[in-house]
Amino acid sequence: MSNKALTAGAEHISQQLIHHLNKNNIPFEHVSWTNGKHHYVLTVKTPFGTRFARFAPINLLEQQDPMTQHVNSFVINELINKLKNLKG
Repeated sequence: MSNKALTAGAEHISQQLIHHLNKNNIPFEHVSWTNGKHHYVLTVKTPFGTRFARFAPINLLEQQDPMTQHVNSFVINELINKLKNLKG
């Protein structure tokens, strides 16, 4: 796996997430990625709490694939829903 490709994939997913955060009026302080044991973990820190989502390496590397796009959208939407619930 190329670190450059993984970084590009993470940046693309981060941009999508930030778009949805802004669209849903969810303020955030920090968006970050960490490398877990088997997954990459996307963390969103907000004034009202922190939530995260796990992505497999293929989710970062194969973003042109329609199924991967669908899965990534689902994971991002679930993260947004968690943050909406936290916000209250």
